[in-house]
Amino acid sequence: MSVAAAASLSGDTATRIQPLLTELAAAGLVEEHRLGRFTCHDLLRAFAGELAGERSEPVESRTAIHRLLDHYLHTAHRAADLQFPSRTATTLAPAQPGVSIGALSDGPHGAAWFTAEHENLTAAVRYAAAHRFDTHAWQLTWSLATYLDRRGHWTDLHLLAVEATEAGHRLHNDDAQARSLRLQARAQLRLGDPYAAADLLSRALAFDTGAAARGHAYYALVEVAIELGDTDGAQAHLTRALDEFRKAGDAVWQANVLSATGWLHVQARRYRQAVVVCSEALALQQRVGTPQEQASSLDTLGLAHHRLGDLDEATGLYDRAIESFEQAGDLPGLAATLTRRADTHASAGHPTAAHADRERAAGIQEQLRLA
Repeated sequence: MSVAAAASLSGDTATRIQPLLTELAAAGLVEEHRLGRFTCHDLLRAFAGELAGERSEPVESRTAIHRLLDHYLHTAHRAADLQFPSRTATTLAPAQPGVSIGALSDGPHGAAWFTAEHENLTAAVRYAAAHRFDTHAWQLTWSLATYLDRRGHWTDLHLLAVEATEAGHRLHNDDAQARSLRLQARAQLRLGDPYAAADLLSRALAFDTGAAARGHAYYALVEVAIELGDTDGAQAHLTRALDEFRKAGDAVWQANVLSATGWLHVQARRYRQAVVVCSEALALQQRVGTPQEQASSLDTLGLAHHRLGDLDEATGLYDRAIESFEQAGDLPGLAATLTRRADTHASAGHPTAAHADRERAAGIQEQLRLA
């Protein structure tokens, strides 16, 4: 664990805890296996747990765990806000006294924190759900979800979303249940079961949690319909999603719907219409300041221009999309766009560049398969 996590568990400051951890490391009781991160042998960990059980009152132990979960939740919430500013907001309860919240300054810093804490965070959700810290369970899952999705940790996402849904049910919290069902659906779709995803999204829509929530469910159903080859169904879901996001006044997701509409135009070989709609989406995304959301619009524009025979324009658009996907840490999107840029390079008579893109895409896809 990090110094900040240890400080939160103890209820003391990181400044006071750091020298104590250093002393334990010098005695061989813990190991600083990476700078600022400590671990210990399994037997020592088990012995420490026994001592805590013998010497701590149950209320004291639960309060300490509450502080640790607050540390993970509030830091994960900050990391997600920095990385994914267009995500649906969540209001957290104030952290308990004595909690150290990680000092994250930007999106890359947030991404690095998620990577370092991945195992701890998934364990924290499972512990929270098992010990009735139900609000922590669903809110921490929500904060983790986009990171897990974009890094290909879809099995983790599914397992945690199930825990989060059950926690929301115990809390009688419709919003928590609807969000968590949407996360389950996203994981099931990524794992290759669009029928299960459709069923979960139908359950999410049964909760009356507002226009934006309905918009997100309909938008997710677009992906399901595309996966099932139902172009008409996808268009119908897009129309409903756009209507709901307009009711909610959500310009970011209105732009995302327009971008998805452009993709459907490409699939129907309406390339010039795709250029018009995706250009509109891109302009709106630029106006509301969501650079990470622009990647899909740029990718679709690239494909449309390739199909229209404008290979140089397509390559330039793909270059920009790849840069955005890289900055967002979106591995599935990055692999798909690299593959499409490889096709454009091949069509333009640049086999070396095409091979390089395909090799890189294959490496990412293998990474996702092993995630």
